[in-house]
Amino acid sequence: MKKCLLVFFLLVLVVAPSYGRSIPGAPNEVKDPYFEHLPNSWYTLGTYSLFPNDTGQGFYIDPGRDADSYLFLRTIVDDAISPLWNPDFNMKEVDLSFFGHLGGDGYINFRLDWWNDPQIPEPPNDPNTLPQPDGWTPWYTISASSLPQGVLIDNSLLSPGEMPPNNWDLYVFHIILDTQPRWVSIEFELGVNPEIAGTLQNPAGSGEALITGVDFQAKCLPEPGAMLLFGFGGFWWIFKRIRP
Repeated sequence: MKKCLLVFFLLVLVVAPSYGRSIPGAPNEVKDPYFEHLPNSWYTLGTYSLFPNDTGQGFYIDPGRDADSYLFLRTIVDDAISPLWNPDFNMKEVDLSFFGHLGGDGYINFRLDWWNDPQIPEPPNDPNTLPQPDGWTPWYTISASSLPQGVLIDNSLLSPGEMPPNNWDLYVFHIILDTQPRWVSIEFELGVNPEIAGTLQNPAGSGEALITGVDFQAKCLPEPGAMLLFGFGGFWWIFKRIRP
């Protein structure tokens, strides 16, 4: 019985993903997480205002409060800056997180897309001059009343000493890609949804959609077969040690 329990817990450690703001040993690959160098570090389409956030770190971005408010943001991250980058591996574990504040008809859309060839030059932030991505996630839509599958709200995942702005949430998205790209594009759309303007709850179609503190961390992973081989090798070693 003890052997069975030991095998079960080891299997959980081998196959279970780790959710969190931080992948141990991985840096934040976003060059300008608090919008201190706009527009040099992000491509922007639409209108926005910047306001100092009350964490004392940079700014939060506000596209406006009316039904036609809209902002598109895009930035490119380079996974080769990470000590966890390994071009010989074939999968990638990704944590994307950001502080968001939503109200009324405000919404935040986000997605990732990427290029598989690590030798291509750094793609530009401007989507009008980008090469065609090799892969992408669907758009994930967050509103004041709903979360898409795979997105968590959990301020307990903050690192020691890290604080969210007042009345904001930490949104965390965790995914394992079946490819190992070096260049990844992070895209956001935020604004107020004109399709539900004029409702009794919000007759002006107004709302808030604010973000700051964008954090992208990644770790290269071996293929599942190699992971299972490693796991079963560990099981065999333990059995050899505990076998009477």
